[in-house]
Amino acid sequence: MFLKKVLKFIYLYLFPNYLKLVLFSLIKKHVNLNDKIKKHLTFKGFFKLKYNGKSIYVYSLPTIIESDIFWNGIENSKHEPMCYKIFYYFASKSKYIIDGGSNTGIYSCIAHLSNKEAEIHSFEPSKEFVYVLNKIKKKNKISLFINQVALGNSKREVYFDGLYKISLDKSEKKSIPTKMIKLSEYISLNIKKLDLIKLDIEGFELDVLKDIRSIISKDLPTIIFEMWNDELKYSKNKENFINLESLIKNLNYKIYCIDDINEKIINKKSITPSRILENYTTASGEPLTFENYLLVNDKYNKDFINNFKKYI
Repeated sequence: MFLKKVLKFIYLYLFPNYLKLVLFSLIKKHVNLNDKIKKHLTFKGFFKLKYNGKSIYVYSLPTIIESDIFWNGIENSKHEPMCYKIFYYFASKSKYIIDGGSNTGIYSCIAHLSNKEAEIHSFEPSKEFVYVLNKIKKKNKISLFINQVALGNSKREVYFDGLYKISLDKSEKKSIPTKMIKLSEYISLNIKKLDLIKLDIEGFELDVLKDIRSIISKDLPTIIFEMWNDELKYSKNKENFINLESLIKNLNYKIYCIDDINEKIINKKSITPSRILENYTTASGEPLTFENYLLVNDKYNKDFINNFKKYI
């Protein structure tokens, strides 16, 4: 046990990251490792992501997301391979893009990889993740506007756990006071026409979509958002959900559930949890408690179906 701890310390803190990258790149090229081993082989620093004949530098903090991208690429990602491909496709046709809940910037990198002319607006409350966003912005010369704030339906102070969870309750342990803004106000000042928006903001997605409903009506953006399967238990979310469904149906949007596990796109009549996914687990074996939804306006839907028909 002691020897194991010593070796782990040497690997994590004394073994240079650039040597790890060289070694892991050689292993990736010549050895087919299983996922259980890969998840332990991490490093900190830049690596080159290649997709569709293009390349971009991604910065590994590391988290499991960058590690997955390094070992498996976009095509074989264990995280959100279908979402990545869809986002890449719509980014190629978008001038103004919002990456809400940017994390370490994988979606921002994919947007730039797809369309170097795109203007990307990033929202991420984590100081650590914003550090990474600034590094990829500088390294790749991305037109990336980084906002270290949380998104919601009001301007106020909220409390952040430092990584993912936002709370309105300051009594939460390890809470960091953080600024929350209304996305509608930001867009009115900074974005001419919203083309594409991705929201992964830990339970505030419906609040934000409610806040920007007039912008959705005007600009008809493509929308990708995450929703936890138990969110509709709460009356506030149920009301927001009903209003969102009414809005998008009136605007002739098509609703899809993105099945990243089987790399399928499920045509839906409403934004409800898909029975096909209810009993699945994530790549790490945990119960799947959320799903990603795609809303595509009818004017863009035909081309989308033609490009993704093998997945639908």
